[in-house]
Amino acid sequence: MECINVFICLRNNSNTIHKTLNTFELLEDYFNLHYFIFENDSYDDTPSIIENFMKHRKGQFSSNTFHKIHWDSVQNSSRSRDMAFYRNSMKNLCTDFSNRFSIILDSDIEFSLSTINSFIDVLIQYDHIAMVTPFSTVGNSDKYYDTYALLTQNNKNSLSNFRLSPILSVNSAFGGIIMIRSSILQKCSWDEHVSQLHSEHVSFCQNVKLFGDVVIATQVRVKWI
Repeated sequence: MECINVFICLRNNSNTIHKTLNTFELLEDYFNLHYFIFENDSYDDTPSIIENFMKHRKGQFSSNTFHKIHWDSVQNSSRSRDMAFYRNSMKNLCTDFSNRFSIILDSDIEFSLSTINSFIDVLIQYDHIAMVTPFSTVGNSDKYYDTYALLTQNNKNSLSNFRLSPILSVNSAFGGIIMIRSSILQKCSWDEHVSQLHSEHVSFCQNVKLFGDVVIATQVRVKWI
């Protein structure tokens, strides 16, 4: 059974996290999952929900109080620095990157076994690919949603749906859930000193691209909850 590391950052996610955790419970029939979950400054039931979930599972859970601003999805360099710190702290919960693949995701993304299998197929088929991301949408729209983290090879932050390649190389992408080779994740981090109005994932993808391609698997569709 394939062993996969799962990384999640959480804050006040009690309204959406149950659906995510239920999906992972289903995936546990197919994969040996190790969870690394970093939570901070929640005032809802998120910490207790994760504590209960982790009781009989492998990995690490860290709950923290920093009294930090709870950012909305806005373009702000301070937000990017905070998010980079959280994601690096999340990654640092793991000390064993010997598993072939790792998943990093947001808590409010709808995905399935097919999503994970498609990611694995891409990484197995293409040795030059370091990290694979999905085509993410929201609501009833068929437009690519996570444009804040997107930079095409021409450094644009938009995608046309017209004749997209099944495997689209980009400079940066996230889309709510990614799969990366664990050996590469171990060497990469998010820039906590960024000054540009970019998502924290842009600096992370710059690191990843030192070791291989970052791609969008355009036929792998996920939705934001």
